[in-house]
Amino acid sequence: DVTWLDKQRVYVSWMEGATIMGAQVSKNGNIVRNVLAESSTARDSGFPQIEFASGQLILAWTDSESKTVMTKMIKLERDD
Repeated sequence: DVTWLDKQRVYVSWMEGATIMGAQVSKNGNIVRNVLAESSTARDSGFPQIEFASGQLILAWTDSESKTVMTKMIKLERDD
């Protein structure tokens, strides 16, 4: 998933196995990678969704064992 942080930066998320990864990517080429959360490799866990609001990244994903939506708020640091 991708969400705009401002006119100069985006935040990108992806899965690496069961790990939800993320990166803040700036127009000037800076990339700051993060491990966001652990999920599942099961197909029914879907793909994590991200949004940016009030200076925080909002991450949501499905826990395949409990069949519940999990959320996490992450305060982002500026990369410049």
